[in-house]
Amino acid sequence: MKDIKTRKRIEEIKESFYTLNEWKYKDYCLLVADIANNVLPYFEKVYPKDNRPRKCIEGIRLFERGLISDKELNVLKKAAALAEELIEMHTDKDTYVLANAAAEAAQVAVLAADKTNAYEVAEAAAWTRWNVNVQKCSVKFAFIAWKESWEVYEDILKRFMDSIEAL
Repeated sequence: MKDIKTRKRIEEIKESFYTLNEWKYKDYCLLVADIANNVLPYFEKVYPKDNRPRKCIEGIRLFERGLISDKELNVLKKAAALAEELIEMHTDKDTYVLANAAAEAAQVAVLAADKTNAYEVAEAAAWTRWNVNVQKCSVKFAFIAWKESWEVYEDILKRFMDSIEAL
C-alpha cells in the first residue's frame, strides 16, 4: 500500500513538470537552471577545474535576462556537451560511479540549455541523483532513493512557482 502511495506521489510530481511544457522556454529556464545547478556538485567533485557545465548553467540565467543571445547559449551548451563526452571516454572501473554521475550532471546542464522541456531536465537530474544515492544503499532502499530524488525537484519547482506568483 505504501509503495502505491509513493508511486502515485512521484507521478503527481512528474505531472507538475509536464504542465510547464506549454510555457515558452524563457519563462521556465531559471527553473531548469536551478535543477541543473542542483546536480552540478557531482561533476565538480570529479572535475573541479572544468567549468564548462557551470558556465552553461550561468549562460541560461544570462539568456533569461537578455544578456546573451541564443547563439551564445548554444556555444556554452556545446562546450558542456564536450565535457560530458570526454568524461565518458576517460572512465576507468575504479572511478566509474563518480565519473558517470559527473557525465550525467554535465548532460543535465546541456539539456537545460537545449530548451528541453522541464520534465526531461528534472527526470535526468533525478536519475543522476538516484544513481549516486543508490550506490550508498541496498537495493531494498532504491525505490526510496528514487522518491527522494523527485522530492528535491518538487521543492525547486515549488520555489520557482512561488517566485512567479510573487511578481
